[in-house]
Amino acid sequence: FNIDLSKSSNISKSFKDTLNQLGISQLIETYTRLTLTTCSIIDNILSNSTSIFKNGIIHTDISDHAILYIIFNSIKPKLDHQYINIRNKKKFNILIENIKNTCWNDIFLVSNPSQCYSMLIDKLNILINFCCPLEFKKIKTNNSWLILG
Repeated sequence: FNIDLSKSSNISKSFKDTLNQLGISQLIETYTRLTLTTCSIIDNILSNSTSIFKNGIIHTDISDHAILYIIFNSIKPKLDHQYINIRNKKKFNILIENIKNTCWNDIFLVSNPSQCYSMLIDKLNILINFCCPLEFKKIKTNNSWLILG
């Protein structure tokens, strides 16, 4: 915003009032830009979070602007359990044999392609579900995008 929050100007006061009305805090309260002749707080970290552990600035010789940082309190995310369906493939060889030994002639007797396709899918599903049934498995997932340090 390029508003110097260290000054008591109308624009600075108005900006701070707007932040306050929105429930937002300016976390950096020390000078963020240092030159030979001026000091100012023009670089900001704005937040409405209450889970902030630490924030601050690091001055370097690379720039007259400081590096700003923020560290959030992190709570180890609870691992939620999710469930998935997977096929039991232990009898996959039996499935192949059953497919080879199945009579498919009734499908070839039907002239409607859509009906042929439906019959084929139905037969295959019966064989697959018999030989390689679906199993309901519980898996652990980590839904957090934060990396704990």
